[in-house]
Amino acid sequence: MVIEFTGISCAGKSTLAKSVVAELKNQEYDVKYIENGGNLMMSFFSFPWFLFYLASNISYCVSIFRYSLKNSKNIFEGLNLFRNFIKKISAFKYLKWRKLNCVILDEGTIHSVHNIFVHEGFSPDKDFLNLYINKIILPDIIINITARKETLIARMKTRGHRRVSNHVENFIDNAFITFQRVFSNPSINQITIHLPNDHSNTKPNIDTLVSKIKIALSAHN
Repeated sequence: MVIEFTGISCAGKSTLAKSVVAELKNQEYDVKYIENGGNLMMSFFSFPWFLFYLASNISYCVSIFRYSLKNSKNIFEGLNLFRNFIKKISAFKYLKWRKLNCVILDEGTIHSVHNIFVHEGFSPDKDFLNLYINKIILPDIIINITARKETLIARMKTRGHRRVSNHVENFIDNAFITFQRVFSNPSINQITIHLPNDHSNTKPNIDTLVSKIKIALSAHN
């Protein structure tokens, strides 16, 4: 079973994901945690699975490559965005092939939408976003960590973001536009757990997610 944590930047998904994994392991569940497509070794072993994917989706991948370069501040940012897309597809395909009991992805194929389409200087191309959403590879369960706009803006202004310079509000607005479009897709929304995370006390959310994942694993096995 593959479970992906996603959410707008500064929603707190990574903190929750790591805490949930730790709690499941404390309860002796066999869980593998992969962050942002995995490390260099994971990328090496999983890259052949992207080549298989590319062989049957070459025009789609070329379109993503062009969009990433066109809608970035510079060529290096565009190449890095496309590299993240490759990493997430590769890791997902590889992990599904291994048929592990439970894999928790902190930013997987769903989150690649955020990487490619959310920018501070312009809104996402809605037609291409719709195409991307319709072709996206889905995990078994999506956990979408949410927060109010004002919460996300305040957190980002405090923590910063490598792709945001001065227009935090624009970035968050475009993220909301993008994620609303993603989760308006019935196939995506029906496998998604939406969890608000505005408060500093994350214990109730951790307990809720651990409980839901345990139920899902029981049904899966």
